[in-house]
Amino acid sequence: RRFVCARSRLAEDLTAEAVQRGVRQLIVLGVGLDTFGYRRSYPELRVVEIDHPTTHQWKRQLLADAGIDMIGVTHHGADPEREQRAGVLAGSIDTSVPTVVWWLGVTPYLTPAAIRDSLAALATLPSVAVVFGHASPIAELPAAAAAPSRATERVAALGEPWLSEYHPDDLRRAALAVGFDVATAVDERAVTGGLWARQAGGDGAVDSTGGSATDAGVGTIGGQL
Repeated sequence: RRFVCARSRLAEDLTAEAVQRGVRQLIVLGVGLDTFGYRRSYPELRVVEIDHPTTHQWKRQLLADAGIDMIGVTHHGADPEREQRAGVLAGSIDTSVPTVVWWLGVTPYLTPAAIRDSLAALATLPSVAVVFGHASPIAELPAAAAAPSRATERVAALGEPWLSEYHPDDLRRAALAVGFDVATAVDERAVTGGLWARQAGGDGAVDSTGGSATDAGVGTIGGQL
């Protein structure tokens, strides 16, 4: 849970910096029930949420039931395993302007082919920065293998099995191979430790080495926005 909170904060911090530089578009892939777009932190920022149509329908009903205004947020339904990623982007966003993309808690549930195609589609945007989470190979994490294994068994029982795991270096190379200029990997300890250090009034300096757990890394790819 700490990692889920911390990775979202990392994404929001990157977005805040981008908005200060004039970026006006945020894409949230596999948005789920994330509420960033409805907090209206940056009224000048266009937020585009892309997720499976069934998930979008459920979320919109929950928002309506709660009386939450959906103005300023665009919803686009798409199945990342079945639809062409480039076509989805072209049909839902302004592909001519600098863009920040969040892709958190999604890649473990996609096939490597779908991840590769999605990265390739994002790389075609003229100026883009992507922050995304990934799953590290559980079999290579003996100290923490039991808990991740139980987590993957639970989601598989719900019909959402993990379909991909990556070493951070492999995913970084994949991003560079499809056209990104820069790719940086940050492990779970660095993400969570940096947040708690800032909350405690420290400088956020942490040891970025060490073990990971489920959905255990965050990467940023792209260039200067």
